[in-house]
Amino acid sequence: MNAVVHGKCDRCHKQSELKANTPVGKMADNGRLTVHKKVKVVLFYAETKSIVAIQRRFRAHFGTRWAPCKQTIYRLCQQFETNGSVLEKKRPRPASVRTPANIEAVRVALTRSPSKSTRRASAESGISHRPLQRILHSVLHFFRYKMTVSHKLNVLNVMRVANCGRLIARILIHAIYFYGNF
Repeated sequence: MNAVVHGKCDRCHKQSELKANTPVGKMADNGRLTVHKKVKVVLFYAETKSIVAIQRRFRAHFGTRWAPCKQTIYRLCQQFETNGSVLEKKRPRPASVRTPANIEAVRVALTRSPSKSTRRASAESGISHRPLQRILHSVLHFFRYKMTVSHKLNVLNVMRVANCGRLIARILIHAIYFYGNF
């Protein structure tokens, strides 16, 4: 619970101290009212029903020279009456690129030619580069790789492979002899 200091709650008092050095006529938080300030505006409106009185009480309560304009006050009150809240509704996000049709098109294109670059595939499919990479990585589980030659085969390695093959054949023969058919 906030303690009251000089007729203001602690949070309001601290905010007014922080915003005392802001330029006149401008909001310190880039034109956005905090939820706390929006609630106070609606409460002031419920008490007074006067725009000028709300602006005066807002300036006195928060210790600023700025107050919300008439349109903002009316919009907040209308929003509170219709929605029961001063919080803004979530805006819908744009449609996702990861539709089943796009995923299938990318899968077919890159299984047909796996050496195709993602930039070329994005140009051909009409999907932006980064969403195409997300489809490849998180949906199709395709990962980029680089072919590297780790060792050259020489004569000694060829003989080693042949010896390993003979050893495996002996083990299989002994396993069949002792344990029967698998």
